Amino acid sequence: MVEKRAIFSGKLFFYIKFFLIK
Repeated sequence: MVEKRAIFSGKLFFYIKFFLIK
C-alpha cells in the first residue's frame, strides 16, 4: 500500500514537472 502511494506521488510529481517544462 505504501509503495503504491509512493509510486502515485512520483507519477504526480513527474506530471507536474512535465507541465512546468512545457
